[in-house]
Amino acid sequence: MSMQEHVATSCPQCNKPAHGDRWATVNVTLNPELREDVLTGKIRTAQCPFCATRFVVNHHFLYHDMERRFIISYQPTESGRSQPIPSAHLALMGALLSHYRLRFVTSWNQLREKIAIFEALLQDYPVEVIKLLLGSEIFDTPKFGNDAIYFLERQTDASGAIELVFQVFEGKKYLTDARSPLVAYQTLARGAEKQFGSPHGLGEWITVNQASLYNSPNFVSRASKQRAQQNALANVCYTIAYKLLPKRLYSEPQKTLLTFTLKGEGASFWYEIGCQARRRQPIEEDRRSFNTFYGRMATDVDSYILEYPSPPPLNILEFQDHLTHPVPSRVDIDTPVLAPYFSGILHRKSDHHLRYCVLGQGIGNRATLRSVGPNGQEAVLGFSPEHSLDAFVGILHSFASGT
Repeated sequence: MSMQEHVATSCPQCNKPAHGDRWATVNVTLNPELREDVLTGKIRTAQCPFCATRFVVNHHFLYHDMERRFIISYQPTESGRSQPIPSAHLALMGALLSHYRLRFVTSWNQLREKIAIFEALLQDYPVEVIKLLLGSEIFDTPKFGNDAIYFLERQTDASGAIELVFQVFEGKKYLTDARSPLVAYQTLARGAEKQFGSPHGLGEWITVNQASLYNSPNFVSRASKQRAQQNALANVCYTIAYKLLPKRLYSEPQKTLLTFTLKGEGASFWYEIGCQARRRQPIEEDRRSFNTFYGRMATDVDSYILEYPSPPPLNILEFQDHLTHPVPSRVDIDTPVLAPYFSGILHRKSDHHLRYCVLGQGIGNRATLRSVGPNGQEAVLGFSPEHSLDAFVGILHSFASGT
């Protein structure tokens, strides 16, 4: 049932007592009218009887959905603890509700997100892994916090494919929406089921957020020799695209551009120095899979393209494992990477202005377009549903007028 309790508080405006009854437990199966009040935050607001100021009252709160069998404990923490410890009362509840998903959250947005996830009939652990993968692309780091990306809803695109939609924030500022295909979620859900049982964490009070991913067991064994071999060429390509090529381009532009005009030899040159940097022995079959192209993109703009060998499909479980359980940073360890498809250079001849970008693997079924600047700084420029040579040339054409 839904229950209220008396909460003693004071008005932040006039500092006078503003005690009153607040909802301690909301059962939305028995009281569905309270669901909207939770989602809007109305349920935790109070009004001062003296100065009429409306303010938020942060207190512990339980959200109970009997139909979908989940309970969420909202536990706001001033200490910054992201993983609350269950009380004896909650522990007893967990013992009695062994078929329930029981979750802690520490912010109201996390509470609303958990409701959205479970009402969409999704599991929260795979959703958090997708957020990790998306956030690593958007923020260029896997450690972006628990309140930067929130699941919003499931949507069906124009082709009929189902996507998971997320909202991305920087602090309190909304940045953008991010999307991931349902198939990526399903892959992760199967991995989580294999690792933890189905579904994850029944009858146990746990916190499932970005911080908790770093305490989870590895999905993939790091001792896999086959896995390292599969990653070797992708790491060579990644090193060329994001480190070696842009560094040489900005320090020695004329010599770098010349390599693209040497048919066959230019592509071989980049593969060779990539292997040297990764301490790998060149393989002739791999060497032949690199290609260079150059041509006139506009009246005053030349284009130069390095095509990399097609990487194997991204193993999402493996990539998540790498982000949350990184191995020591050693050049001879081939960790999974978002491998490049193409590097592109636009050179405006009148003033020798350079623009460098990479089209590489992304999360889901889209490629990610990134720029790399003179100091090695990377920026996400956008996403592409295709990663063919024609598609990349089209992207460079669209940039040519703005180089």
